[in-house]
Amino acid sequence: MTKGTITRATGDAATRPVRRQRLLTIAGGTLGALVVWAVAEWLVGLDLRTPAFSSEQQSQELTAALVAVASAVGGLAGWGVLAVLERSTANPRRAWVAVASIALLASLSAPLSGTGVSAGDRIAMIGMHLAVAAVVIPFFYRSIAD
Repeated sequence: MTKGTITRATGDAATRPVRRQRLLTIAGGTLGALVVWAVAEWLVGLDLRTPAFSSEQQSQELTAALVAVASAVGGLAGWGVLAVLERSTANPRRAWVAVASIALLASLSAPLSGTGVSAGDRIAMIGMHLAVAAVVIPFFYRSIAD
């Protein structure tokens, strides 16, 4: 065996806990969004809808499945961005916080814009975005190797 092979094998073994932690982080963020959705739907009694973004579009029902898929996709996208930052920046932790914070602010434009939804819908959607971010941003941060 060459030294490179040993290093690569060790590196792969070392990344398994990181992968697991990041997958659990995505699951946790998704669960957080679903909890906010469930509270808004079942306890508060809202009939959550997504905003329409053009005059030809109608607002749509915001289902648990849509919340779960969007949250998971957002978490996976964050993981992809983090992977790029880890390979391309000298300080991936600082870069992650900056990029993730900007992405969170950009994501809030969806619930804050559009038509056909109530203030309660907007508040619930903002809560879902914040729930995912509250899990994903710090736990991905913690998963970055020193």
